Amino acid sequence: DALPAAASGTDAPPAPEPGRPATAAAAPTPLSAGRDLVFYVWSDSHFGAYDFSDPLRLTIMDRMNALTGRSYPYPYAGDRVAKPAFLLSCGDITENGAPDSWDAPELGAQRSYVRTIQRLAPGVGTYEALGNHDSRKDANIRGRVAEKQGGTYYSFDKQGVHFAVLDPYPANNTAAPDFDEAQLAWLKADLDALPADTPIILAAHVQPDSEQTALDRTSKPGRASSQALYEAVKGRNVLAFLHGHLHRTGRLNWRGIDVVEPAGFAYPMPNYQASRDAVFGVVRIQDDRITVFSYDWNLDGFSSSPVLLDKTFRVPAEARPAPALYSYSIPPDRANIY
Repeated sequence: DALPAAASGTDAPPAPEPGRPATAAAAPTPLSAGRDLVFYVWSDSHFGAYDFSDPLRLTIMDRMNALTGRSYPYPYAGDRVAKPAFLLSCGDITENGAPDSWDAPELGAQRSYVRTIQRLAPGVGTYEALGNHDSRKDANIRGRVAEKQGGTYYSFDKQGVHFAVLDPYPANNTAAPDFDEAQLAWLKADLDALPADTPIILAAHVQPDSEQTALDRTSKPGRASSQALYEAVKGRNVLAFLHGHLHRTGRLNWRGIDVVEPAGFAYPMPNYQASRDAVFGVVRIQDDRITVFSYDWNLDGFSSSPVLLDKTFRVPAEARPAPALYSYSIPPDRANIY
């Protein structure tokens, strides 16, 4: 059966409405003052690989749950981490796309993605981007993600921020990621439906810049695809493009857009320190500021250089608080000097 291609929604992806085009996006509720949106990002969990008995991924869920209420690192020490609204996986959820790596009720909870994320605190949502490993075989998890989210690429809204999750492997093109024409048309229509200056976060497994010469073709889209993606998002209020794939945290600038890899890897290895970055990302969007932190799940603390991105952004005019109206009175005994 053909998979649904795309979806849009609010706090939970809704069931498709009869006759509703896939390009229709629900406009987010304007919100600026008082916003404190927190979500976590992990990536490259590779369920189905390495020691099947190791409960590491469950431990990472426990670390996430325990982080609520703890202090942020400098320069925000003293501010407390709010309960996350959701956990975003930036792809390579599985090693080979095997369905039992997605969900296997008959196996230990550490063996599958669905059973592992059930360890999260109640009320924490989950969203997924597909990676190259997830699309490896004909019998893969692409249909599972489409069933869960309404499409292999989709959008949703939280506290006035619009999220668009993309799929660079629409034709199981695992060695050469690209964003196909149908997906880019959907993205443009999805973003065109938003009020001006709506804050936007994009996410995919790979970063979007085809000109990154240090990366091979498996780690970036082709030039035409990259250019077409840029044309769909340029001039918009994009706060960040979040991705995974490289198993290490980092940040680059793509034509003025901050591209951030907030998380490293999330699977058992004999030597975590030799396996790139053992971290997940903590993203805080407070009022008109976004900050991306890295949290070391192996050491159970924020990384030694924890701030990957910290900046303010513009907010829609209708979300800006009205200017304060000032008034004063003149004490009677001083009226003669004014």
